[in-house]
Amino acid sequence: MHLAAPLPLRAARGRTVIGHGVGSEFEIVRSPAGLPCVRPVAALAQSAALLPVRELVVAMDHLVLPRGPLHRASPLVPLEALHAEAARMSGRGIRKLRVALSLTRIGAESRMETEVRLELVALGFDDLDLQVELRRADGTFIGRFDLVDRARRRIIEYDGEQHRTDRAQYLRDLARLEAAREEGYRLLRLHHEDLHWSRIAETRSRLCRFLGRDPRPVAAELARLLAER
Repeated sequence: MHLAAPLPLRAARGRTVIGHGVGSEFEIVRSPAGLPCVRPVAALAQSAALLPVRELVVAMDHLVLPRGPLHRASPLVPLEALHAEAARMSGRGIRKLRVALSLTRIGAESRMETEVRLELVALGFDDLDLQVELRRADGTFIGRFDLVDRARRRIIEYDGEQHRTDRAQYLRDLARLEAAREEGYRLLRLHHEDLHWSRIAETRSRLCRFLGRDPRPVAAELARLLAER
């Protein structure tokens, strides 16, 4: 756990505690469990020097995702507000945070969905649409899909454990995926193991073959930051 204390208070120390002395003022808010915390944007600024770009993107994808069952409620932090705050920030790690913010997208509903998307970014494919609602030719709703290449009619889905252990969810997924196939879409389903470092080269090759695209070069700094774990 990381604990921040305003100077001149001494930073906390403990077996599982890392303390930080913070010179600038920060607002304290309460978590649902009643713990004193800083606001999400302040937490991002304070952790920017500590976390790799991938972790910062995971955090920001979560913050900008609309809340609620149908994702119609406001996000914890609107994407526009994040950009405005980042423009005012300074200090260690802020350049890295701004790179991460440039990769942040609305639509990733889990950490692993963000991880899949970042593998596509590393290949130079940052143009797939997120959480796409597909319909049949007659307008009948089929479902929402994680990542869609509309031009090539390709769908990439991350399958978490709930897709296997929840029988009702499993059956809904089968119907949804079959309906998409009937409309001419091809599907690639990825799992946790596919994103393990020992299999990531194979997974990237699969993604390229599935999308029918060759990898495109990305900026050297971005490639370096995405390689950090």
